[in-house]
Order: sequence, then C-alpha cells, then structure tokens
Amino acid sequence: MFFLFGWGGGKKQSFGPAVPVSCPNCHNQTFLNLVQIKKQFTIFFIPVGSYETINVLSCQICSRGMEISPAIFEKAKRLSEVTSVFLKNEMSKEAYEKSLADADLFEAINKENDNPNLQNVCPNCGKGYDASWKVCMKCSTPLKQKNASLCSR
Repeated sequence: MFFLFGWGGGKKQSFGPAVPVSCPNCHNQTFLNLVQIKKQFTIFFIPVGSYETINVLSCQICSRGMEISPAIFEKAKRLSEVTSVFLKNEMSKEAYEKSLADADLFEAINKENDNPNLQNVCPNCGKGYDASWKVCMKCSTPLKQKNASLCSR
C-alpha cells in the first residue's frame, strides 16, 4: 500500500492593516498587516488537520515583522477591524486615534516580549530568516530584499 503525506504547507489568512507605524527597517509610514498562518498535515494533498498556528504583524512594504501571541493576536484583530473602518472614511480621525490609544497594542507586546523589534519574517510560513537569504530555507518562498533605498519615502 502506498501513502502520500506531507506537512508544513498551510493556510495563510490576512486580516489587513492593523496598526499605523513608521517601520524601523524601511522608514516608511505604513500599516502593519495582521497575518495568521496555520500549518497543516495532509494525506494525498487533502488537509487533515492543523498542527501549528503562527500570528504575525508585518510591514506592508518590506515584510519585516514580529510573531505575536494568541492574546495579542485577538487585540490586533479587533484593531484591524477598526482600522478597516477608518480607511474607508467611515470613522473620524479622533475616534480612530482614541481606539488606538485604548488598544495599547504595543504596550502589550512590550510587556510580553523582551525584544519586540521587527525581524525578517517569511510571508508564507512565518519563520524568521537572515537578511542575506534570497529564498526561505523552510518553505522555498522567494523573499523581498530589505533595501530601504528601494522603498519610496
């Protein structure tokens, strides 16, 4: 009998922009995207179950980001919904700024993480990588080069 199975591939779900920041890597004013990656085990290319979930906040321009915990993910998800409403001009700037202040997202990240700096994160699998890599060593996804001169300022 022959069985074909695999693991590592998965479902990537983007919740859109969550937090406005000045990216410390590319120095652009942008929003951090909220992304959830669920790794799956498959048999004959049919997903059987998830075995790992990675939550990431990453820069829209340079893909630099940070892995976040499930508790912070829930806060960021609610903030992403508010940001979506704001970007559609359905909310005033004052109300949006109040929502950002109430969320205390970065304060929660700083409390939970000793080093909350942005790192290189693969947009496909969510794992960190070295800035010199052209391809993710885990999932073989081509990676953006982190050259700030290529980004518009």
